[in-house]
Amino acid sequence: MRFVLLVLLFFGSLDIVLAQYELRKAREFQINSLKSVDIVDFYEAKNLFLAYEKYSKGHVVVVLDSDGNILSRKDLRGQGPGKFDSSMNFLGFTGKGEVLIITPTLWMVYDLQLRFISQMRFSNPRPVFTSKMAESPVIFYPDGDGKRVLFVSYPSRSAVFSGLETLKNSSLVEMLSLSGESSFKVGPIAERPVYGKLDPSVFPMYTPIFSLGRKRGRINITASLDDEITVVDLQSKELVSKISIKHGDFDSFDEVPISANSLPVYPPYTLASFNHKLIALDNDLLVLDYFRAIPYELFEAKIADNPLYHHSRDSRYHRLIVFKGNKQVTGDLRLPPNAELMIGLPGGRLLMKVVDEDEEQDFIQYAIFDLVSSD
Repeated sequence: MRFVLLVLLFFGSLDIVLAQYELRKAREFQINSLKSVDIVDFYEAKNLFLAYEKYSKGHVVVVLDSDGNILSRKDLRGQGPGKFDSSMNFLGFTGKGEVLIITPTLWMVYDLQLRFISQMRFSNPRPVFTSKMAESPVIFYPDGDGKRVLFVSYPSRSAVFSGLETLKNSSLVEMLSLSGESSFKVGPIAERPVYGKLDPSVFPMYTPIFSLGRKRGRINITASLDDEITVVDLQSKELVSKISIKHGDFDSFDEVPISANSLPVYPPYTLASFNHKLIALDNDLLVLDYFRAIPYELFEAKIADNPLYHHSRDSRYHRLIVFKGNKQVTGDLRLPPNAELMIGLPGGRLLMKVVDEDEEQDFIQYAIFDLVSSD
């Protein structure tokens, strides 16, 4: 099945550029589970997926083969070696093929059967506790030998700026050292085009979004309310490039300053548009997932029918934008019906979870899509 996406790009006063992209379904698979399972990483050497049960607050970890068969499953909630009660901020494979979990204060390693190997406590000056939003770790080995490690301790979309009166001295990403050395920050907010437009009332909603680049030692950074992606070399801490984002429909920028009063709300819910996820693919490609705003009357009708509804979880409001190198190469691309973008895969592929909330199923459906340019 193909989802053909014809895109017209308007770049200010520049000529219209016509680009054609396809999300071409490569294959699909099912996970036999009555509980929702979120895949967060892939280990190419052994074709394994790593996931967690979404409604366990991340304590139930699952190793799957490439067809979705469950190979290992373990509830890691508790106390003692290999157990934890705090939030699981990161879950992923290491380069050695082990399973790594990062909590706000613990670095925990397991084998592929989820048997406990080791753990280390690290100093965290600003621990962030999350719920049901673990993602693949952002890790960097500055010496290239695996002995010294730097990492981010909070996942994307964490409300790390809540309670601050200014973002003048804040950055989007802080790298910690497992060995207790000094941390460092990248992505200073004061240097971003949106900085002067942000009112303090939206600081809790202005959340970092980041992912490791495919090139060693690079990190891609944006934020929930932002119109730029910055690429930073973690070895030199220098800026590699700035990439402008031209959303098709991002009404959060319609009024300046951007404040809690300027954004549409249905108390206590915000109805605004936000950047959601940033994924690096092969061939120097980046994919931004953002969701559009929803009209007040429509949200009111939706939530009356389903009290748990929010448009951030509705594929009809999500759009993808593709970047190559330091340029945007598509406009808004629609997601396939009922799809949620999960992770990038080797070969320029995207893994999507497919959930039809109108149908009760005793399995979790996933699909893999090739992102193909026909230019």
